[in-house]
Amino acid sequence: MKRLLPFILPSIAFLLIIATAYFFFNDFFHKFDDVYNRHYFFNEGFRWWIIRDAMCGWQETGSPLVRCSYFTDPNGAEFKLYYPIESSGDDVGIYFFVPLIARLFSIEYMFAYKLLFSSLVFGGFVLSSVGFALLFRNFWTRFIANLLLGAFAFFCFYVFDVYVLAFTVISTVPITLWIWKKKKLKPLLIAAFLLGLLVGIANLFRDHSGTGLLLFLLIGLLFSGKQYLSLKPKVTLVGLLLLSFVIPKTGFYLLAKKRDAVLENHYGRKPEFGNFVNSHIFWHNVYLGLGYIENNKYGIEWSDMQALDRANRYMKNQPETSSPLFTLTYIPEEYESILKNEIFSILRKNPFFIMKTVTLKFFDILWKLLICFNVGLVLLFLVKPPLKQWIPFAAGIAFYSLPALLVWPFPMYVLGALSLILIACLLLLGNYLNKFLPQAKQPWQ
Repeated sequence: MKRLLPFILPSIAFLLIIATAYFFFNDFFHKFDDVYNRHYFFNEGFRWWIIRDAMCGWQETGSPLVRCSYFTDPNGAEFKLYYPIESSGDDVGIYFFVPLIARLFSIEYMFAYKLLFSSLVFGGFVLSSVGFALLFRNFWTRFIANLLLGAFAFFCFYVFDVYVLAFTVISTVPITLWIWKKKKLKPLLIAAFLLGLLVGIANLFRDHSGTGLLLFLLIGLLFSGKQYLSLKPKVTLVGLLLLSFVIPKTGFYLLAKKRDAVLENHYGRKPEFGNFVNSHIFWHNVYLGLGYIENNKYGIEWSDMQALDRANRYMKNQPETSSPLFTLTYIPEEYESILKNEIFSILRKNPFFIMKTVTLKFFDILWKLLICFNVGLVLLFLVKPPLKQWIPFAAGIAFYSLPALLVWPFPMYVLGALSLILIACLLLLGNYLNKFLPQAKQPWQ
């Protein structure tokens, strides 16, 4: 039993800290809210009203991924409309799993929201804590790892929402490395299948929130030598990883097709509502990202309404169309095309403005990453890991930094990169301490 303490105690301690902070010191921790970066303790996000509509749609149609909203016609009469949840231009995972949990446990949808994302953050801490306990027997490595992982996970309660999926998937890295060190094919095959599923599910919540881990794993396999695995097992692992990766997406595609049939056969979905992007809208956010420089000549700023107004002004100058105005509840594929053309129009006319904006965002991101890496730079010099070991980390960090570069350098947009940097620093620290500290008897032995 004593040998299990390093695996159990940190998780129990973290759970008690979070519960105490939420139930007894909630007001105190709200003093650290960051309005500019949209960080709030147990952040309720800004998707609650769409989750409410998804709950209503599922309840009244019997089908998930349906949005139920009230509209007013030109005569002032109010009517109810059922339409795809993708109309909001967001990833659909949150609008399936939160209502699912609420229905399963008969709880209020915002409580289900907090329960889901609290579990994801807590699960991320447990996975990473157990992973480091398996990788390192040194007491101080484990202690420092749990301390820093706990602090980072606590910060995730200020981020919350779909962004924490990146932290959850990256938290599997230590335990994955431990399985890899065992060099046994069967555990590796099981891990590959489960990791592929996890990445696929994470991407349903937020596009590419798990893809950075997939990139990390694929590059890690590519650079691993024959002394670990021969070519055939590697190909098998890659195939299994990619196969399980597409399962969640395929499942949701079939679910959406069934939903569409329900809407068309029973609720008269109107064809003029067009098609919707089945993942998070891209060009909308890239367009808003051009407002990073304040008071720019194009009048772009970080405001959804500003982008919607720009697209609606474009539509007013077009021949008469039956398409309704673009709103936060109606974002079809056509809307994305308009903003994409607007971005490339600015690029052609003023490439310097685009370059200046991207450069400023790049240095903002770099500064955030360096702050997180801090002593990791010293440890990198001291430990001097082989190139093949740090390239997967570098690739994952670069990939997870792309959303911030293309859109806005909010901390929540680089959460995956920050998580991977923290894991890398702790791995470097563990290897460094293993060289200079004797494997003394542990306090629980």
